[in-house]
Amino acid sequence: MSNLSPEFNRKIISTIISHFHEGIRLNNITPYIEGELREQMTEWMEIRVADFRSRQIDSDQWVHRIPVNILCSTPSGQDLVNNHDIYRVEDLIGIAQSLFTGIHIEEIGCMSLDSGIDLRVFRPRQSEADLNLKQASVTGVYLLRSSRTQ
Repeated sequence: MSNLSPEFNRKIISTIISHFHEGIRLNNITPYIEGELREQMTEWMEIRVADFRSRQIDSDQWVHRIPVNILCSTPSGQDLVNNHDIYRVEDLIGIAQSLFTGIHIEEIGCMSLDSGIDLRVFRPRQSEADLNLKQASVTGVYLLRSSRTQ
């Protein structure tokens, strides 16, 4: 039934990660891929690609739905209030949102954001003012149509 090559998912995910990794790096923020070890007290963004779904719609046509989540993290806490922009996480959210653009995948086509789903920003509640990190995440869903077996 499947006409997708074994390398198909790897090619798509590696292209997505490269796109976001480069965009984050160009904004002078440390980029990480989910699962990489990192320094907790530095400013960083983590790229997450999960729940990749492919559906065959006819003998040679596929639709792929790929959610991408960017976790934004910046130091915070009472000791940083005077030395750190307490709204910096909002800047990181804006940077993450700006990176959700079309992504060209060589030999396959261009992925675009699902027009029926908004970019979602999630800001977890902080129970104490002196937590060491302020975090938020931005999630978008990409759609890709393919008819090849790359």
